[in-house]
Amino acid sequence: MAENEREHLRALILDFHNGMLVTRTSEGAMQARPMSIAKVDENDDIYFATSIDSEKVADLQKNPHITLTLQSIAAWVSVRGVGEVVTDRLTIEAHWRESMSIWYPGGKTDPSLCLIRLRPSETEFWDVSGTKGLRYFYEAAKAYVQGTTMGTLPEQHGVVSNG
Repeated sequence: MAENEREHLRALILDFHNGMLVTRTSEGAMQARPMSIAKVDENDDIYFATSIDSEKVADLQKNPHITLTLQSIAAWVSVRGVGEVVTDRLTIEAHWRESMSIWYPGGKTDPSLCLIRLRPSETEFWDVSGTKGLRYFYEAAKAYVQGTTMGTLPEQHGVVSNG
């Protein structure tokens, strides 16, 4: 993927504050949970705050392959990769946001607080914002009025593979 597409993807991800984190349960079922994004670092790793005693942590310890989905009215992102539980206090402190204190009243030193780091291996996105979005909604309205289906979507789409 070209560098400008990678930058576009990063900007899309940074626009989101929440997403659905999908893990595999010990029975092998997929489990999606809404999660607030704590930080996206310079390596494009995505961090989430959670409790060390949560089911998602137990899921990750059995199967580290996870997916994050993000959606707005004009953009969709799917990030697949490997999740890992981070208990290093310096890393937790560096990713701490005051808004987390409603779940962790002990603050950044709360003993139940840990992080999940998602290291992306493949990311796919669709973006129909801006002028692409106007064209998309025009084509959708035209297809609806004519009783036809839309042709190729006027979107920016890409897949990034990191290994």
